[in-house]
Parts: sequence; structure tokens; C-alpha cells
Amino acid sequence: MPPPPPASGPRPPGSGATGGSARSHPALVFAGPEVTKEAGSTVSLPCNLTGPRLTWQWIPRYPVCAGVSGGMKTIYTVTAAGAHDALQGRFQTRLRLLTSQGSPSSVLQLQTLHMNDSGVFFCASPSQSAPPTSVTITPGCQAGVSIEGVPKEPIAAGASVSLSCAPCGERGPTSPPAGGATWQLNGKPPPNSTGLRLLRSNKVAIGDFSSRLEGLWSCHLPGDPPRSGGYCLELDPGAHGTQESPSPPSPGSGPGSGCGMTGLAVRCGLAFLLLSASLGAIGYVHWKSRDRPAGRPQRD
Repeated sequence: MPPPPPASGPRPPGSGATGGSARSHPALVFAGPEVTKEAGSTVSLPCNLTGPRLTWQWIPRYPVCAGVSGGMKTIYTVTAAGAHDALQGRFQTRLRLLTSQGSPSSVLQLQTLHMNDSGVFFCASPSQSAPPTSVTITPGCQAGVSIEGVPKEPIAAGASVSLSCAPCGERGPTSPPAGGATWQLNGKPPPNSTGLRLLRSNKVAIGDFSSRLEGLWSCHLPGDPPRSGGYCLELDPGAHGTQESPSPPSPGSGPGSGCGMTGLAVRCGLAFLLLSASLGAIGYVHWKSRDRPAGRPQRD
């Protein structure tokens, strides 16, 4: 059970302790508990908040690998009336809400984990947010292939990186591979690059890593049955600004106040209209005062 949520919602990026690869991303620095799971397993995301509407949010650690933009994503909502919805397509068939009669707490289970599910998860009500949890998914042996990357993250631009894949697990009778591994990047053949080499030993050697080579690297091994696996490679988030971080909340505010996560367009739009009206009134008074004929006395 997570500790009681702070009055001002989640801590802004940079306000927590740093250290370790799970906190290397600026959007993940403020994360509280850290959980490490293997691909193919299940993670439980508890929530001890109550309210007319609860949401679970996700800040992807590997947005390019996951095929999404940066920033917070609402992955699940549930209302007091029992209505619920999984809003992110990638999670729709893998989420399960667990509740206990007589208990205000609930647990959202995310099943069949993938490496690109890694990131920060937290639940929120209209008035407050629970402490976030940093979830790291390791490649494991989800589909008969284990992929190892060297070095471990974070990866800087221009760094030398290697990936190697090997069969793993037990998936029935296996015949010797008829050839080497087939590698893909984001579902397509890797781009031509002078620093990229595909080796016969089921390895990929990258001599000059850049944003062109970011994303989901997948290895496909021939045989009976065929095997495949995936691995996320992305630049150290400090090298570019592709990931968005949540804006620090104003004192005493939560997701449902200020220009935060809830009511952003409405509140900020009203503030803009009020400011525009005030500036218009000031301009009109200034114009009328200049337009008054010289020497004509003003009325009290």
C-alpha cells in the first residue's frame, strides 16, 4: 500500500533523489517506489484514492520504442458508478481492475508486459494524485528469444552499442536455425548506415548511435518453431527534448485545479479571455483620453 499522497499532488521533475538507470529520464526523476519486472509477467498498480472518478496515468520511458509521443497518457478510467475504459490501445486487452468489497483501495493489473511498457505509473482523483511508481521491464524471454544490449542505458549520441540475441526457454521441438538472425527496427529493415553492421553471430554492432537508430529492435530466429524478441534502444533523454515532463503543480493544487492535468483547456482559456478583456478595457480608456478635445473640462 503506497503512503498517503502529498497535498500538492506528484512532485515535479527534479525534486526527488536521482540515481540508477530507472531514474535517468527527467520525467522519471520524481518517481517514488521502483519496480522491476521481466517481459511477459504482470505488474500491479495499487491506488488508495477515492472519488467520483479515478484515472491511471502513464509516462512512457521509451516513447519511440512504444510508438507514442512523450508526456502523460491516461491509460484507464473508472467512475463511482462502475463505468470504466482503457483509453490507450496498446493496453486495452492487458488491463484488469481488482477491487475488494468494503475496501477503498483498488489495484490495476497490467499483464503480458513488454520492455516498452516501462515508465512511471500513478493514479489520480479530481482532487489529488497518488505517489508515482517507476516500473522497469527487462527483456527476459517472452517469445523464445533473449536479447542483450551493451552498454546498458543511458546511451549517449555517438556511442558504440551492440545487441545480441539467442534462443531461450522451452517452446516445443526446435530444429537448428537454417540461417542467421533477421533484425528489424520499428518493424522495418534497419536503415543503411556506415556505423551499422549486422554480424553472422546474431549480433548488431552500432558504431555511432543516433536518433535514426532509436526505437524497437527486434530479432527473428529461423527454425521450428520460429522465435522472436524485442529490445528498446533510445538516446539518453538529456540529449534531446523528445519527452515531455508534467508541469510542476502550483501550491495547493492537484490534477483538478489550476492549469494542470484536468481542465487545462477550460481554465487556461478563461484566464486568457479575462486577460484579453482587461487589456482591451485599458486600451479603450487610454484611447478615449487621447481623443478628448483640448481644453474641454472633464466631468467628475
